[in-house]
Amino acid sequence: MINKIKNSLVMVKIYISRTMSYVSIINAGMIFYIFIKGTNLNINMKIWFVPLILVGTFLLIFIGYIEDKLGFFKLEIELRQKRNPQITEILKEVKKNK
Repeated sequence: MINKIKNSLVMVKIYISRTMSYVSIINAGMIFYIFIKGTNLNINMKIWFVPLILVGTFLLIFIGYIEDKLGFFKLEIELRQKRNPQITEILKEVKKNK
């Protein structure tokens, strides 16, 4: 019963995390809109808003791709796993049993 509740809470946390990713994209779009409106650029936002957001999103995807190819993502995961208490405990047990 308690494990089922824990699993449900973890799944809710995962869903919230995924939702926040989409909310951050919308938030970036709103910030971009406010930035463009605050400048003296004569851009018709009704026409250019969606294409500019798409170009910005693809630019971010490209940056993420380059980051992955350079190995930063792998290094980040390795460092995160070293700080994970469960992984640390497993490594201690493995070393102790050798």
